[in-house]
Amino acid sequence: MSDLTSAADKKGFDPTSFYRDTPKSGTPAAELLSSARLTLLRKYPFYGKIAMSMVLVASDEVPTTAVDPKGRMFYNPKWVNAFTFEDAVFEFAHEATHMVQRLFGRRGNRNPGIFNVAADYCADTQLVDSGLKQSFASSLVIGQKEFDLVHELKRVEPVYDHLLQKSKDNEDCPACKQALEDLAKLSGKEDAEDSKARDKAEKGEGEGEGEGEGDGHGHKPGQGSGCGGGKPSPKHTCGTVRKCCAGTSADIEKASPADVQKAIQNVIAAKMYAEGKGNMPGFLGEQIDDLTRSKVRWQDHIRTASNRVFSRGRYTYKRPHKRGQALSIRLQTTQPESRSAVVAVDTSGSMGHDQIVQCISETAAIILAAGCDKIWLILHDCAIYYSDYIGKEDLTKIKMSRGGTSHLPVFDCLNRKHSVRELNLPTSEHCELAVMFTDLGTDFPDEHPSFPVIWGVPVPSAPGMNAEVPFGKKIAVEL
Repeated sequence: MSDLTSAADKKGFDPTSFYRDTPKSGTPAAELLSSARLTLLRKYPFYGKIAMSMVLVASDEVPTTAVDPKGRMFYNPKWVNAFTFEDAVFEFAHEATHMVQRLFGRRGNRNPGIFNVAADYCADTQLVDSGLKQSFASSLVIGQKEFDLVHELKRVEPVYDHLLQKSKDNEDCPACKQALEDLAKLSGKEDAEDSKARDKAEKGEGEGEGEGEGDGHGHKPGQGSGCGGGKPSPKHTCGTVRKCCAGTSADIEKASPADVQKAIQNVIAAKMYAEGKGNMPGFLGEQIDDLTRSKVRWQDHIRTASNRVFSRGRYTYKRPHKRGQALSIRLQTTQPESRSAVVAVDTSGSMGHDQIVQCISETAAIILAAGCDKIWLILHDCAIYYSDYIGKEDLTKIKMSRGGTSHLPVFDCLNRKHSVRELNLPTSEHCELAVMFTDLGTDFPDEHPSFPVIWGVPVPSAPGMNAEVPFGKKIAVEL
């Protein structure tokens, strides 16, 4: 294996070897986690407030612990039985941290196994820095070397890139992949059962259900989707001890807009609560503040840039104004040369047809109102298949192509270097502003353009706003 192999793997670590039928702490798993949550709320209010919003679901289908896009925490009672009380506090905080991580990082097309390791490194480093005692499960895989790495690189994505470079095995971890599939089935089953429970409640049925053994939410140990099916578990190659807990931490793409908004509200409420208690981790403050700041609409960003480019220099005293001559007054007149802007849309899959038409229509209207004379439209994936002047009647006729993504042909077109001459920007036009809608999973040219570029990034998308651009300005486009 590679450098990603953990100390636990070298020792032949297997989480099931720690399973216990009787709790080590002397407290049943559901009660232990509930007590740990209250302790978090009292001693570490930020993590505790997040934990209070999470619904506990006992299931022997999950090897260890996991969270889903709705914020439910699945746990295997036999795994939790191996915890001391301090272990339970740390592990609950670990899952709460993944709920926060989901809002700031997305796995996208990254290797799930390696991304899981990076997410775990960052989560546990953050918890230890906050003063929590590391659990036995965490200490088996994460030590001072990993803490130093996170302190240097700060975020999940750079840690992932570092681990990826050292990894000799870039295949998806089969255990993580299977765990994610199983958890998706479990999450879907819970959704169906919750819906049935609501229907019964509305009809006045099912009184008394959900009492007795369980977690206080009507979920009982051992219930699940039957994902395991008695099949042998695939081998874990990514070096993580918890198997599937971090897998869902970055799957924000799978959450509905309502779930995302609820998660954001929970994080903001937790920050406010912790600040009120005087115990808010400072290193999280800036990230969470980004969620609370009022957002400027993407149209306003384009309007500001367009006014800056086209309103200035639109008028000149060099050409005589006829009315001014008649009145013996010196007046400005418009510049005679054509002033153009380019709108390029990556149609590889980030946006649907209606969203693409909306982006093109609104952007063109904003730029033309600022004083631009003409709009040149480019539609592309990894190749350009439409390059011409834009007209409102054209938008309904355009067919979208779905493929890979590259912006190299786009800039070749703007620099009039494209091999298909018909696609090149006419020599009579000069691009003064380019607005490019893309998820940024693309190739960039080596040379920086002479005109300003705005990258309109659909939200959510991957890699999306997390991607770095060599030039220009990124703006989040929410449709």
